[in-house]
Amino acid sequence: MGKAARHAREQKAALHEAWFRAPDGAGASALTFGAPAHGGRYRLVDVVLRSGAGIVSVASMQIGRAQLRETFAEIARRFGATAVPVPVAWARGKLAEARAEHERIGAPLPSGFDGNRDLLGPPPAAPAAHPADAAALDLPDGAAALARSAELHAEPELRGWLPDPVAMQRLLAAIGAALPAALGAGAAEKVRHPASDQAAKEAIDRETDRFFTESTRLDYVERMRDAAIPMIARGERARAADLLAAASAIRSMRDTPPHAIPFFRAFFEKAFGLLAARFAARPG
Repeated sequence: MGKAARHAREQKAALHEAWFRAPDGAGASALTFGAPAHGGRYRLVDVVLRSGAGIVSVASMQIGRAQLRETFAEIARRFGATAVPVPVAWARGKLAEARAEHERIGAPLPSGFDGNRDLLGPPPAAPAAHPADAAALDLPDGAAALARSAELHAEPELRGWLPDPVAMQRLLAAIGAALPAALGAGAAEKVRHPASDQAAKEAIDRETDRFFTESTRLDYVERMRDAAIPMIARGERARAADLLAAASAIRSMRDTPPHAIPFFRAFFEKAFGLLAARFAARPG
């Protein structure tokens, strides 16, 4: 390749942009890559990733630059999360990790991947800094952050994080027989505070420990780090710092039962609240 052609290619690559949509409750996140196209249009390629499944889908479109904000607003309405700008190198590294996971499974890449390689790009020569790390937040004490980590589930990025459907069914089966007694008088208060009922507390402890295996714990540590990206983008730096400090503490707590980790136990407390609320709303 001649010097002029190489320079033109580098200039074109410099116009590339990337956005990230943090993981939802099912572990699905998305990377969106964009670049100017012909005639004042803007080209977007949206890649949905899922933890444990690699690359789920690839969709491309061309829109006017003025429509870009509307497109991301629609994405936020559909998925409940806003796509935030991230460095292209980090996004391509994240995509490469998902592709490696995809290849380990042995599934073919979704249609649209090969046709958009020029925008999806090659992985960076060296790992790019995680955007949450690049923000250089002042992290609090890990133990203190962990102690209040259940409160983080009130944040929009984490509100929908729940155990998977199988674990929810196990919890329902575990507390099903005891649920009428667990509710009884003062049902609304017990829905808000399941630990006030011993049967519910034991079921939550048991199912939390069963769900959060060592590999699942480490997977959620990475999801927590990714969820900090939009928190930082919307100005919640202190909450993001708490999330990162809690994630770091969890990474080192291999001998601690998951139910003793407030962030993990909150998954099943939320699940119990949903199940109990549905039960309490049933007629008769």
